[in-house]
Amino acid sequence: MGTTEFVALAVFMMALFATSIDLMSPALDEIGADLSAGDGNTAVVGGESRANEARGARSIVERR
Repeated sequence: MGTTEFVALAVFMMALFATSIDLMSPALDEIGADLSAGDGNTAVVGGESRANEARGARSIVERR
């Protein structure tokens, strides 16, 4: 594969990825509800997950 073909393939893949995000954007609320994602305006501090909460780990906000 030459440079021209590689660049064309990379551009096509980036455009396809961007298009897929644009197509799913209107359905994000419904997708989140199906996955029980909770409130979309709530930020996760420090990348903590429910698994950490289940182990009894306290969040950064609670430690302060």
